[in-house]
Amino acid sequence: MPDVIDITPGEAKAWLENGDAIMVDVREPCEYEHIHIEGTPLIALSTFSPELVPFEKGKKLILQCKSGGRSMMAGQQMIAAGYPEDVYNMMGGIIKWEEESFPVVKG
Repeated sequence: MPDVIDITPGEAKAWLENGDAIMVDVREPCEYEHIHIEGTPLIALSTFSPELVPFEKGKKLILQCKSGGRSMMAGQQMIAAGYPEDVYNMMGGIIKWEEESFPVVKG
């Protein structure tokens, strides 16, 4: 079984800007309302199911949470379910994304 691949927020941002990937936030709704990355759908890990992920053939899937732990667990679920594309975990989550001064939406 393939592994979830760790990537940096910089790599994630470049892939999103190029249209090469989709990103899914797996934090809880209250966290998402406080701060999130624009255009990133929320599928909380507590209710996560691979069938809910907006799959786009040929695009990389980036999973993101607060610091990278929950998104890794969601990625493992995607791989176990036979997700046909590579699955990536954004290391450091939204904390690292914001530290790098990348844009966020604050509620």
